[in-house]
Amino acid sequence: YTAVFLGEARLDDGTQVLHLKLTPKTASKYKEAEVWVDANGAIHQFRVTMQSGDSTAFRLSNMKPNPVFKGDVFKVNIPADAKAVSYTL
Repeated sequence: YTAVFLGEARLDDGTQVLHLKLTPKTASKYKEAEVWVDANGAIHQFRVTMQSGDSTAFRLSNMKPNPVFKGDVFKVNIPADAKAVSYTL
């Protein structure tokens, strides 16, 4: 991608960000992407524009960097009567 700095901006929630435009260097189904990044490098919003001109935007909110998780949050409880099924494409 070729990156272009479009300037500084302030989001609706007051976050100060840098606005960047990314353009693919080779053929792509995407025309461009725009990202809004804070001083810590965290992306707060982005928009992807297709070659057709249609675009999709995402805004990330309520972010909690480096949260602490209890170990059991990743524990999977499989019922004793569960049946294992194998599937291959």
